[in-house]
Amino acid sequence: MDSAESPAVLITVTGGREEDRGILVAWPEGLIIWSDDRVRGGPPYRSARIDPVRIRDAVSEMVREGPWTGVHRHAPDSRWTHVVARSGSDIVVDVGSWHELLEANPRIVATATGAEPLDERTRAEVHARQPPEYQSFLRRWEHVTKAALSLIPPSGQLVGEPERARMPWLS
Repeated sequence: MDSAESPAVLITVTGGREEDRGILVAWPEGLIIWSDDRVRGGPPYRSARIDPVRIRDAVSEMVREGPWTGVHRHAPDSRWTHVVARSGSDIVVDVGSWHELLEANPRIVATATGAEPLDERTRAEVHARQPPEYQSFLRRWEHVTKAALSLIPPSGQLVGEPERARMPWLS
């Protein structure tokens, strides 16, 4: 697949022993497909066409602090969220983390060193005690994913089985 066919933005849940599950894919020409489940991905999926300028602007916003690649925070063999963004043929975002998946459990918090029970603490309290570089990672992750997910329109057409068969990450 050449860069003209590559998605401008792709968010998947990957790793572990399960198949990859899509959360969001947006192509430069304005086609967008997304999952109703913004944390775990997977069906049902919806699709729509949006103004391609919105996609370009979202990618620009994702790299407002500069390209962000090679940062992956997850344990071996774990499920994790992978975010990729392209500007033309250049990969400008390629990061991954398991924190959103872990923290879908209301009793768990992801930290700079792994996962731990919240016990009687709040996530905000635990995150405030993390090293500055981890706090910075969480802030930037929030900024990047918010920019990507802002592409999702209020409604879209349900993606059927024929479309899903052509996109294997839409498991």
